[in-house]
Formats: sequence, C-alpha cells, structure tokens
Amino acid sequence: MIGTSAAATFSCTGCGAPHEWQPAFVGKLARCPCGRVLRVPDSPQWVRPQDLDPLQVLRQEGFDAPEPVDEPADAQPIAPPAPRPSALRDVHLPVILLAIGTMGILLQAVELSERHGDSLAGHLTLAVLDNLIHASLAAGMILALSAVMCFSLGKVQAALLRLVALAVAPWGIGLLVGAGLGTGLPGAMAVWTAAAGVGWPMAHLFFRLAPKHAAACLAGILLIRLATMWILGAWRVL
Repeated sequence: MIGTSAAATFSCTGCGAPHEWQPAFVGKLARCPCGRVLRVPDSPQWVRPQDLDPLQVLRQEGFDAPEPVDEPADAQPIAPPAPRPSALRDVHLPVILLAIGTMGILLQAVELSERHGDSLAGHLTLAVLDNLIHASLAAGMILALSAVMCFSLGKVQAALLRLVALAVAPWGIGLLVGAGLGTGLPGAMAVWTAAAGVGWPMAHLFFRLAPKHAAACLAGILLIRLATMWILGAWRVL
C-alpha cells in the first residue's frame, strides 16, 4: 500500500512522505519506511502525480535514490568536441591561404625596399622575423585562450598549421588589399579592415569556433601584430 505515486495520498506525520490512500485501509495501521506507525485517515489528500518528488518515491519503495549534489564552485566547463579531421580544412586551405598571405608580406618588403632605396635583404629579414615572432606569440595566445575560455582546437600538432595560417594569412591578404591605396590612412585602414574581415571566417572555418571565441582570437592576433610591429620598428611602414 505504501509508496506508490497515486493521486489520493496521505502524509507521514514523521517525515512527511506521501503514501497511497485506499478506502479499504481507512482506520488501519501502516508503517512508513522512516519507522513511524501511521493510522490511515478517513479522507485522502489529493495530490497531482507530477507534484510528487521522484527521489522521495524511490526511497519509499526501498531503493537507494541518489541525493541531489550541488555543482562544485571550482567545477570546470567541458569543452565541446573538436571538429572531425578534414584534409581540405586542416591542410589544403591553410596552405593556400598561408601562401597568399606570405606573398602579400613579401611584396610589401619589395615595395618598401624600392621606396626607401634600402637593401631588399634587410626588409625581407625584418618581414620574416616579424612574422615568425607574431606567429609564435599568436599560436601561444590562442592555445591559452582555448584553455581559459574552454573551446577545443583538437590535437595541438594537427592544429599548428591552421594556427600559423590564422596568424599570418589575414595580415598578408590585408596587405594585398591595401597595396593600391598607398601608405596613408586609407591604406592602413584597408589593411586592418581586410585582416579582420579575413581572420574572422578563418577562425570559424578552421576550428568551428563560436562567435565570441573567434572574436577573442582575432582581437588577440591583431593586438600581437601591433606589438610586434612596435617592437621591430615596423610601425613606420603604415
């Protein structure tokens, strides 16, 4: 009699657990699982089944119902799974975009050499050094963001090519876009706008990042670009 989740119930006076009420047992004694002996009342309490606590019902039936557990304060969110491997996304497209971006960076070095009458080797060395530093810092920054913001990049070894392409290609493509606008403010704005416009979809395509994660990665990449330009004196370029 005791322990089912019928709509007609009566409550234990000791623990408050609801029990099924049946007319045939009115006035008789029944024992609650808590140990309290009860007399079945003349009339039931009408309770909707959905209002009953399922854990309490399980305990009435003698099952070891789990106790609710609060989430620990230091619980870490679980990162969503990384996208499945794809040769086009993981290798072919990063290589193509990296080649285009590198072309833009090298063409800028040639243009600077001709404009200032300096050694081409010096400008090429500066460009290579700038982008090596930038790619290393940007890749480390994105890996750190993935740990802090809890998003997955997949295996680091497999993600390195995409990370380097994401760090270098948008800037090089931006240089190609802004090449025809000169070195003034319009050219600089075109470079940075194009770099941001290319970097956002690249971050999403390469790593399937949520918008806020892609925005954080892109902002970090552009800030590191500013820092490396300042460190190497390349801020004079634009």
